[in-house]
Amino acid sequence: RGAGPPAEDMPNGRCTDQDFAQKDIDLIIYGATGVTGGLAATYLAGRDLPKLRWAIGGRNVAELEALRASFPKTASLPTLLVADLDDQSALRAMTKRARGVISYAGPYNKYSGENLIEAAVATCTHYADVSGEPPWKATVLETFGA
Repeated sequence: RGAGPPAEDMPNGRCTDQDFAQKDIDLIIYGATGVTGGLAATYLAGRDLPKLRWAIGGRNVAELEALRASFPKTASLPTLLVADLDDQSALRAMTKRARGVISYAGPYNKYSGENLIEAAVATCTHYADVSGEPPWKATVLETFGA
């Protein structure tokens, strides 16, 4: 197994049900202001999911606000979370709040996508992305394990 985040960053060395119960957001759509992330966020906003606690995330608050303003007024509006992929502290603060994050902020190799994975692992947050970059995926699997 590769290096990954230091084990001491993880509560009790592993994630527990209690860790997830303390989170106030179910899902973050990160990279929500891009084309594919915007489609995913708009899809969620158009669904009747009153119990879903969700957020849209990215690096530009003005673009996130504009996206949220475009959602139907009857929608369950998301929380806005601002974090740049080069700011590990902001990423950890963001992922610490969520049960899961889906990243649409690619190309992942170019924009340091592994930083979001590291933050998610360190804060007991499920992670998924839509990467179509096999060399990057191989590096991520080597670093963080399967």
